[in-house]
Amino acid sequence: MPLMEEFKEKHKVSIIRRTSTNSKEVFVISKIGMEDGLFEIYHNNKGTTTLNPTGKNKSIGEMLASFLASHVAEEKGRINMTLVGYEYEHIQPIVELMLDKKTEDGKQVFQYKETKELHGTRFDICNLISKDTLQVTVYNSKKVLIKGLPLSCYQEFIFQFSILLDANGLAHVFSRTDENCTQVVEQKTVINNLEAKLEESYSKLPDILRNMLISSASLKTITFDLPDYSCFLYSELRALEGVLKHILGEFDEIDLDETKVGEHFDKIGPQKFTLSPKYSAIINDEDLIKALNAAYSFYNHQRHTLFHVDNVIVTTRVLMNFDQVLHLTDDVYNLIKSLYKAMP
Repeated sequence: MPLMEEFKEKHKVSIIRRTSTNSKEVFVISKIGMEDGLFEIYHNNKGTTTLNPTGKNKSIGEMLASFLASHVAEEKGRINMTLVGYEYEHIQPIVELMLDKKTEDGKQVFQYKETKELHGTRFDICNLISKDTLQVTVYNSKKVLIKGLPLSCYQEFIFQFSILLDANGLAHVFSRTDENCTQVVEQKTVINNLEAKLEESYSKLPDILRNMLISSASLKTITFDLPDYSCFLYSELRALEGVLKHILGEFDEIDLDETKVGEHFDKIGPQKFTLSPKYSAIINDEDLIKALNAAYSFYNHQRHTLFHVDNVIVTTRVLMNFDQVLHLTDDVYNLIKSLYKAMP
């Protein structure tokens, strides 16, 4: 336990586990020149934990209890949420994946019971070690009801579930706030979702472009109430520009030091560009040219209308709601996928 180690270093004590069962752990706290203290940790049936300092030197145990309590992040309130658009065949494999979780000595961590109900199927998930539980009900109406405490079952289920969720779903499931803080989704979960969105192109992205998308996707998991959401698309447009340069730069005859990205395209209509004949001849691949045309046309329009201000300021374009951001983000992901898929 990292917090135990931190306490040992800070107070120069030794902490040794004397006994351990699924429901109770007993530790001996010792130090030269003082009596030993005992410290008991009870794993309760509902997933909560009780800390009990005891033994002859109770004061050192009380110090440890206070230290642990002050450093453990507390998630407040019960989970009671509904997600729409998922069926049994989506959820059952996710729950099954939780069974792969093992302790260091190979013991299974989670188990579940599946129960058929009149209007759907209920999964009762339990952590065999900490005893916390989660109830996930999948209704025939394609609604999923998640109920329980935000503890290990919830966290593991949502991690496995994240591959099915878009940014809006992640924001709904993961953004847990209280009066003092906002928590961002763990980066591994964001990456998991981003890989699912970008498919094979995720691994083809240069690291700096991939990190732009990871950072932006992380921010999108937090719920904000803003008058303009344009700032949430900045990283995606930068990444799309980077992908255009990455692909054009793969052709020896194209020198990006001499010509800007836009100089490779001709405007043929409102919000529509096509690769100029010179560079079309160099690339000589119909699918890739089509993907480049679509990507640059999108990039040019979005960048100029979102990151420049009109002469008549009140007519300047803004993004009024988060759904617009999510829609445009998916457009960028699809354009990136098309570009790398078309690369010879």
